[in-house]
Amino acid sequence: MGETNAAAPTLDGIKLHASYYFRMVIFRVENTLFNVPRHHFESVSAIFRDMFDLPQGGELVTEGTSTDRPIHLE
Repeated sequence: MGETNAAAPTLDGIKLHASYYFRMVIFRVENTLFNVPRHHFESVSAIFRDMFDLPQGGELVTEGTSTDRPIHLE
């Protein structure tokens, strides 16, 4: 259950809980937005896991992290 990161990232000395700090992803299906934990997709799909791990280049807003730039599923 939850993510099992060996070393949780920190922000200004604040540790993020490895199991209860959820990284979210925003999907758009037709005209509906869904904001869901990434873990459920990463744990069962190599495609989603690889997609989330790909470098995003020079993008200011990474796809799937904002309602302005959701991952569009058809």
